[in-house]
Amino acid sequence: MTERQPHTEKASLPEATMPNQLRDLHVVDEHSFPYIFEQNVTVQLQSEDGLVRCNVYRPKDSGPVPVLVTYGPYGKDIHYKDFHPKSFAEVNPAHKSEHSAWEVPDPGFWTRHGYALVRADERGLGQSPGILDTMSRSTSEAFCDVVEWAAEQPWSTGKVGLLGISYYAGSQWRVAARKPKGLAAMIPWEGMSDYYRDRCRHGGILSDGFIRFWWNRQVVTNQYGRPGRRASNWGPDTLEGDLAEEELRRNRHDQTVDNRANRYRDDVYYASKEYDMGDVEVPLLSVGNWGGILLHLRGNIQGFLHAGSRFKSSSASWTPS
Repeated sequence: MTERQPHTEKASLPEATMPNQLRDLHVVDEHSFPYIFEQNVTVQLQSEDGLVRCNVYRPKDSGPVPVLVTYGPYGKDIHYKDFHPKSFAEVNPAHKSEHSAWEVPDPGFWTRHGYALVRADERGLGQSPGILDTMSRSTSEAFCDVVEWAAEQPWSTGKVGLLGISYYAGSQWRVAARKPKGLAAMIPWEGMSDYYRDRCRHGGILSDGFIRFWWNRQVVTNQYGRPGRRASNWGPDTLEGDLAEEELRRNRHDQTVDNRANRYRDDVYYASKEYDMGDVEVPLLSVGNWGGILLHLRGNIQGFLHAGSRFKSSSASWTPS
C-alpha cells in the first residue's frame, strides 16, 4: 500500500464557544487507592491554543517510571461497569479497579507493575474544552502534545508507550507517525489505520451503520458541556458548567454528517487525516481480531505490513460476535 504524504490543507475549524470561565480543577489523592490518583491535570497544547485534561495514576513510593498514555472520547471518569456492564463482568479480576475504563489500561494492574498511566479526555469531550472533532488532524496533534508532556514529567523516565483498543488503537498509528518526543513503543489492539478505507467508505461505499451507533451512543453523549451526564450515570457533569444546545452544536463536527457529505479520498475532509505509515518507526505489536473484519482487521494488517518500524510483531485474536 502506498501512503499519501500528509495533506497540507486543513479544513477550517470554528472557534469553540465557551462562555463559562475555565478553572483549575486539579485534585491529588495519595491515600484512597493503592496508587496516587491525580484528577483533571491540565496539559497546555503546543500545537494550537487550548488545553486537554487528563487523569494520572502512578505508583506510590517509587522513582520515575515509564508511562502509558491514552487519549480518546469515552470519558476518563466514566467507569467501565457503567459504560458496558456486560463486558466489564467478563474482565479478569486482576484488571479491575476503582478506575477501570472502557478499552484502556487499568491503573490498578499497571501501577502494580511499575508504570504510570495518563488517561486524557480528547478535546471537546469529558472535561476537555474545545471543538469535538474526532480522528481529525487537529486532535491527533493534541495527542502528540500529551505524549510529549508525559515524557517530560518528573515522575516519568521519559519513555512513553501507547496501549489501547479500537479508537485508542487507531489513533496510535497517526500520532506515532508524528514521532513525538519520548514515544518508545505502541500496541494498537484492534485499530484501523486508514480512516477512509477501514472505517468510512469500504471500497468507496458509505459504511456508516456502526458510525451512527458509535457517535450517538458513545461519543456525543460525553461532549464537554453536555447537561445531564451525572444524572444518566455517564460520568460527572462538566465541572465548569453546562453549555446551551446551540453552543454544543457549534462546538462539534458530527462525523455521521461529515462522512456522508464527503465522498472521495481526495476531499479535504479525508485527505487532511492522512499520513505516511512508513513514518511509524517505534517498536510495535499490532493485534488484530478475526471477528472484526470490516472495521479493524484490515488496519492492523496494513499497519503491520507498512509501518517503518525495525522491530514489529503481529498477533490475532478471535472474539465471537
